[in-house]
Amino acid sequence: AGQTAGGSGSGSSDLFRPSSVTFDQSGNMYIADSNNHRVQFWLNNASSGTTVAGIT
Repeated sequence: AGQTAGGSGSGSSDLFRPSSVTFDQSGNMYIADSNNHRVQFWLNNASSGTTVAGIT
């Protein structure tokens, strides 16, 4: 799922210092992407995410 902590990037499949992750009942993932100042939403088995809060 994109790059790991310590990497950089702001694309839909990139994360820059992710700090927290949670899953909903359908297995979809929400990631707090700290250095990109956003929350990324990933559908179960998706290869990229969508910004649902913060900077796009």
